[in-house]
Amino acid sequence: MTDDRLEAEVRSMLAGRDPGAAPARLHHAVREIPVTVGRSSPLVATWRRLSPVAAGFGAVALLAALVVAVSLVGLGRPAPGPGASSTAPDASRVPFDPTADGAGIAAAPNDVPAALVIVACGILAVVATVRTKSRRLRAAASVVIGLALIVVFTLRSVPMVGWAGGSVAPGLGILDSTGGVVEDAYIFDVGPNGVLTYGFDLTNTGPLPIDILGFAPDPDGGAWALGMGPSQASVGAASIRVTAAGLLRDPSVYNLLPEDTRPWERVHVAPREQQFVILAVRAGPCALGRDNRADSTRSDDVLEKIGVVYEVVGFQAMAVVTLPKPIAIPHNTNCQLPA
Repeated sequence: MTDDRLEAEVRSMLAGRDPGAAPARLHHAVREIPVTVGRSSPLVATWRRLSPVAAGFGAVALLAALVVAVSLVGLGRPAPGPGASSTAPDASRVPFDPTADGAGIAAAPNDVPAALVIVACGILAVVATVRTKSRRLRAAASVVIGLALIVVFTLRSVPMVGWAGGSVAPGLGILDSTGGVVEDAYIFDVGPNGVLTYGFDLTNTGPLPIDILGFAPDPDGGAWALGMGPSQASVGAASIRVTAAGLLRDPSVYNLLPEDTRPWERVHVAPREQQFVILAVRAGPCALGRDNRADSTRSDDVLEKIGVVYEVVGFQAMAVVTLPKPIAIPHNTNCQLPA
């Protein structure tokens, strides 16, 4: 059989099996195939659009849960003292003792909660970078991390308590309110290492409720360590310093007599509300112990600022607060401190 004849027979056989033109429905179905494969249900499409937002809210919820857990656990809060037992005397009747150093003096702000949030942000950044290929999810994670860090550093660095008007009252040791070396200072007649009392209103100036924990330590007599309190210049070593704090027994009675005061305790203050606090201030060993306004050469030891330690949504911070009226104690200019 020649090649030409073989080709003719093959063609004839194929022509006999030709089904003819394809139906119109098949042409239409073939044209619809690419569109059908690429189209998803409205529910799936909505989920894909909202998944980055859902991931962002999930991360925010995780960080919020961490903050709440820290707040409930109370990291850094002082443990109850021996007087917290049921057999202790009624604390509501015990007066504030300004000579008992340490009451109301708080440690430096606890950075553990802020550190936990920063670590959580770092973990979220690693997960979003290594485990996620979606650009939307990475962008959402970046936004959440940025907002979380902004909130943490704002809570730690923007003061939320201070003097914003209210009452101020001198107590034990007051001499006069005029004629001091520093203008408008309260002058106190206190001898060497003596104690005076001074009260004023602290205001919650922020948008969130806070708990006032106490006042920053003053180990060096006015010159507080960086990060622990204000850089308050003093006349000399071991000079004027805050050693204790107390509260009023009746918030409406502004009297610093012992019977009208009570010991210090953690105080909750709502936004824009005030809390009257009482400071016990101890003079240095060179306090003059008398009025020096008529002396030809005079010097006053002055306290103008204090550090207030407070807690907001589980984070501790400290605000450097300027006193409404400075505290001045006449100082012995010829005093020689022991080596």
